Amino acid sequence: MAHKKTAQELWKELIAPKVLGSYRLYELYVKYTFMGIQRGQWLIDTLKRFKQLKGKRVLDVGSGSGGISIAFAKNDLETVNFDTARKYTIVSQRWAEENGVKLNQMLASGEEMPFKDKSFDVVICSDVIEHLERPENLVKEISRILQKDGMLYITCPNKMSPRHIWEDSHYFLPLIVLLPRKLADIYVRATNRGKRTEVIFLPTYSKLIKMFKKAGIKLYSFELENKINEFKKSSLYEKLSGLVNFYSKHVYLKWISPFWIFIGRKNKDPQ
Repeated sequence: MAHKKTAQELWKELIAPKVLGSYRLYELYVKYTFMGIQRGQWLIDTLKRFKQLKGKRVLDVGSGSGGISIAFAKNDLETVNFDTARKYTIVSQRWAEENGVKLNQMLASGEEMPFKDKSFDVVICSDVIEHLERPENLVKEISRILQKDGMLYITCPNKMSPRHIWEDSHYFLPLIVLLPRKLADIYVRATNRGKRTEVIFLPTYSKLIKMFKKAGIKLYSFELENKINEFKKSSLYEKLSGLVNFYSKHVYLKWISPFWIFIGRKNKDPQ
């Protein structure tokens, strides 16, 4: 009887060869990928603070190897997931089988989603927007397919964070986030990280907020809440709460935090 390859074996065969030039990068990529189900469970627990998920339709945009979608399926939550690359859907399908669940998945693009208006109550967009040629199209599509008062979970690297300037989170290369795209492509090739950079869109905090606001979605910073709660545990907060809140919102969030986590709420349809 022929051996049926595991999800990790398929990942190494189909995806790992694309991760070049750094053993450290490869090892972290493997670890991050296969912690996807745990990250998905954390996300479920987080979203439940803001919205009842039972009976709601969830969309996982650019689902990659499928960990988040598998977590939702294991919790009996109605979820659709898609990615642009067939190799990822192959891995995610096998991983879902290993976990005793089925995925409702397809090949599609976040820049042009094959769904009717107001089709979903919750949209997940984790590690996606920074890879798109036309991120504004993704924002419009998310707004279009979200129900009124629907919820969005989205993550994005902070281009201006000292952590990312010193060493970015995708290639572990210094200063690459500050380079024009053509120079970034040369840098990636010269360091044997790939043929070109796959990190295309790195917005400022204000630009990202405004893009979604224009589409009728207000973004709330999850890590800003966490940072302020962290400060509240110290006596410093009681004495300097105004200064601490200002620092958290206008310094830490915009300039220091390496990675943004936003919860978005669709309040209205875009004009």
